[in-house]
Amino acid sequence: MLRRNVGWLMFVLLVACEAAPTPAPSVVAIVATPRPLASPTNTPRPTATPPPRPARMSDVPPAVAAFLNAAPQNLDWLRPALAAWGVNTSAKPLANMGDVLLTADVDGDGQLDLLLALAPAEPGDCELGAVALYLHQATGYRLAQQIGLLDETPIDPAVSHIPCPKLFAARDLLHDGHNEIILTATRCTTLTCIVRVDVLRWRNDTLESLMPTPRPSMAYPEIVVQERSEGAAEVVLVGGVVGGMGAGPQRERRELYRWNGSWFAVAEAQYAASNYLYFKMALVHESKNRRSAPIQNGSLRQL
Repeated sequence: MLRRNVGWLMFVLLVACEAAPTPAPSVVAIVATPRPLASPTNTPRPTATPPPRPARMSDVPPAVAAFLNAAPQNLDWLRPALAAWGVNTSAKPLANMGDVLLTADVDGDGQLDLLLALAPAEPGDCELGAVALYLHQATGYRLAQQIGLLDETPIDPAVSHIPCPKLFAARDLLHDGHNEIILTATRCTTLTCIVRVDVLRWRNDTLESLMPTPRPSMAYPEIVVQERSEGAAEVVLVGGVVGGMGAGPQRERRELYRWNGSWFAVAEAQYAASNYLYFKMALVHESKNRRSAPIQNGSLRQL
């Protein structure tokens, strides 16, 4: 009886072991923790230390030549050096009149020369301005010419200085392989800024003007170089509306300057149409005085 019970117990245990499910193996996810990457170290670029500030503005042009020739890379640091010397390097007074620094081949030798429009940063009217030309030669930069004065003089600044000069562009306007330089000079009053425009060309070892005298001037002009299918490019000024209600009724005008073989002479002066009776009467009067200048669409075209 005991043997039978023991045998029965063993049978039950064997059946239970076969019926029990085999436990599934546990899965342990191994997540690799990335090592933090080292932040790249930016090596600071070496900065050029400008020489001491010149005592007078008139000492700036030769100081620029010395600074440029001290190290070839100093051209990249010229703008901050000029700012440290108290020279205007901002866009004031008008942002669309050009820059204070321009590189271009001026004398036609294939080298990039340097032009600087120099004026004191303060006061803001920068009446005492000048343009300096540095020709790039094998030995470095040479101060070849300065147009305008940088110190106060008893002479009228309108004659002896270039107020707030800017270098608008260097373009081969005559299509003869040589660059012409478009230069602007801006004088601002409380309400209006008047811009004088000039075109310079290197000839007979000097920069000469290719614009008529007096130089074209206009309030807040837009300057456009207009290419032609043949012949030299044209210089176009669009603007002329002064600020202030006291100026009375006004209209915009467009002036076109075309190369005549000696200089850029005014070829067209076209005024925008206006509904003011004053301008309608003025157009009739001008048309009678210039029989060859017909009225077209409410505007007078002067040929």
